Amino acid sequence: MADGADAGKVVTKTRMLNSFVANVESTIESVIVWDNINKPNNTTGQTLQTSVPASMTTGAIGLGTGDLGRVGTASVTDSIITAAQLATVLVNYTSIWTKIRKVRLRQYSNNSTLDSDETQITHLSANAYEQTNTLSSLAANDDVESDEIVNADNFNDFTTALYNQWNTLKDNVVEVQEYYCHSSCHSSCHSSRNRR
Repeated sequence: MADGADAGKVVTKTRMLNSFVANVESTIESVIVWDNINKPNNTTGQTLQTSVPASMTTGAIGLGTGDLGRVGTASVTDSIITAAQLATVLVNYTSIWTKIRKVRLRQYSNNSTLDSDETQITHLSANAYEQTNTLSSLAANDDVESDEIVNADNFNDFTTALYNQWNTLKDNVVEVQEYYCHSSCHSSCHSSRNRR
């Protein structure tokens, strides 16, 4: 790990945040498959007619960059590091990242025939995809709270617990369907879909 929170080292904002980046941020970032640059392809060779709730292949669903940036020392504003503030900052970041989750994309040709069915971890950007979580309770579990002295092991356990909860939440799948049709069959595709 880069100069992180290890036993025997002086506690600094930089070391604590480096530990968070190594245990949580970089690990989450490394598993993102779909984002606004690496979108899934249209497998049908046809023209997109409609999608629910929005298109993945065009990015209309709202895709993030796949780059989470880096949590910097400016995020922890106190000159003296308080466990409560540090925990709050890291919980808030991880909470935002709960919208990085699995998306199951099903693409239909001729508006009805399943052409592909793929699930990948996706950087969704819309706040609507952020998930309800219990991340804030993890600080107390690992003694990273205002009335405790934080040691390196507890802090690393806390950041590992943040990652583990995100890792569980990422499996709450967002379902996306895209319907495609050749422009020449556009009217017949729509009429057959309306009969369903």
